[in-house]
This record gives sequence, C-alpha cells and structure tokens, in this order.
Amino acid sequence: MSLAHKIFLSCKTATEYLEKKSDKSLNFKGRLQLRLHLAICKVCRIYEKQGILIGKLLGLKHNTASLHEHTPEEIENLKNDILEKIKPE
Repeated sequence: MSLAHKIFLSCKTATEYLEKKSDKSLNFKGRLQLRLHLAICKVCRIYEKQGILIGKLLGLKHNTASLHEHTPEEIENLKNDILEKIKPE
C-alpha cells in the first residue's frame, strides 16, 4: 500500500469519519486524515456542512451522543420529533 493510500481517505471513509467525529469517537489519526481530506475535497466539505445544517434545522445539537446511548423510547421520541419537523404544512 502506498504512502498516499495510508494518508488520504476515500470519500466513503471520510463520510464515515464525519459520523464518528459527530459521535466524538474519532481518534487523533482519523481527525488528522479527515482534515487533510476536507482540505482537498469540496464535495465532502459540502457534505459536512449539510449534516451540520440538517442537525440545526431539526433542533439537534452538533456532536450529540450516539443513538446507541439512548433507550428505545428516547429514540422513538426523537424519531417522532424529527418527523413532525419535516412534515409538510
């Protein structure tokens, strides 16, 4: 495997890292690789901004805890809140 493949992420991996970053479970190496990828990839920068915007529009805080840390009832309530907010008027 070349040095470039070890350093630079694919867009697929970068989007996975963006999700881990929002869960605060991305390690230092991953954060560094993600920053390098975002510096050169406009599409992934847009993806990141859209994710943050969607969270704000839905009233969710960026970098919230993972859904795995919530009870099924809390997840169901969150799902219902999101559906209510995106329902056409």
